[in-house]
Amino acid sequence: YQIRYLYGELYTAASDASLVVGTNPIWVLIIAAILIGEPLNKRKILGTILGFLGITIIVGFSPNTQVPDRLLGDFFIFIATLAYALYSVLLKIPQKIIKI
Repeated sequence: YQIRYLYGELYTAASDASLVVGTNPIWVLIIAAILIGEPLNKRKILGTILGFLGITIIVGFSPNTQVPDRLLGDFFIFIATLAYALYSVLLKIPQKIIKI
């Protein structure tokens, strides 16, 4: 996570990075539903859609257009966010097995 995040910070604005990292709960929800069968309800799905929409609008209309490789940096931050979300979900697997 940290290596990809810091590498992404070299190419993007800090505000963009913080917004992309802010999508982590969305990715945890999606990955948990796929990998461990975490139930999805209407509220979770609506929240996920609104979260994606909000981040897309904010990053898409970011005033940080003067940052040369902004989208490359955003991509690296996104990969780091997915890695952290996957890590968070994988930690739940032993808890489900042991019933903590």
